[in-house]
Amino acid sequence: MKKEVLFFFGLLFLVLAVFIGAVRYMAVRSSPLKTNADTEVKDLHFSLKMDNAVYRADEPVILKLGVRNVGEKPVVIEFPSSLESDFVVERERDFFFFKVPFEVWRYSAQGGEVDNPHKIAIKAGEEKIFQAKWNQNDFNGKQVQPGKYRITGIMNTKNFKISLQLRGETEK
Repeated sequence: MKKEVLFFFGLLFLVLAVFIGAVRYMAVRSSPLKTNADTEVKDLHFSLKMDNAVYRADEPVILKLGVRNVGEKPVVIEFPSSLESDFVVERERDFFFFKVPFEVWRYSAQGGEVDNPHKIAIKAGEEKIFQAKWNQNDFNGKQVQPGKYRITGIMNTKNFKISLQLRGETEK
């Protein structure tokens, strides 16, 4: 009787382990690394780009958030402060079959934002690029660990809020 119970729980544990492994495998396959993302709001096309999906540890990551007027008339965008865009980097950690993000760096944390409401006009066909450089350091200036990261580009306007995401990886 005892052997049958042990066998049953052993088999149950094995089935559960295979199931969790399969779910994790599918989750990783379904979220590939991504070097660009885009969306449109009214007559504006927004894009977030980085050059590579995988970076060496000593290689800076250049992030570009663009807004292009795809309409026929100029568009005015209002900003509540001097910070027109922001970039957030989060380390993705595995927790069972979920990816849990932990913020490691934010462009706006470097300071410099002042209360300066202003507007910019974007002519038909014109594009504005907002750029940041992440040196793969965390908030304390220490080099981040190799792994997968989620990068979010945010357009901080009074009119609307746009947020686009990329996924990249750092190596040793």
